[in-house]
Amino acid sequence: MQVGLKEKRARFESLNSTGHEFVSQSSASPSKETLRQQLQELNTRWSDLPVLVEEKSAKVKTCKFRCKILGPKFNPVISAVESWVTLQEQINVLQNWFKDVKVFMAAEQAMAVGEPETLKAQLEQFTVSK
Repeated sequence: MQVGLKEKRARFESLNSTGHEFVSQSSASPSKETLRQQLQELNTRWSDLPVLVEEKSAKVKTCKFRCKILGPKFNPVISAVESWVTLQEQINVLQNWFKDVKVFMAAEQAMAVGEPETLKAQLEQFTVSK
């Protein structure tokens, strides 16, 4: 899982850089503030991922060890697997969010800056699709 995060880092950095560049070049508007907040949320989520992965990996290792000791009493393993699946789902949500933001930003760059109604509509559409 940690290898997967390392592989996604370049994509994250590219998206983050493009987003900050777009925000810095845009005129002041509610859309700009929304995108800035989304970028902040992205960075927060990204910075939390390594800790979550480490916690879940530790739980899986602990549960495997307990499984060897406890034999048929493997409820902790089931719990760890469920936690691991939850983490994977959260990472998939984040990856899909990366894709959505990248598509949104590409569409925004193609348009003339300063069309607040269009930007607002696209942001609302993006927010609803999450």
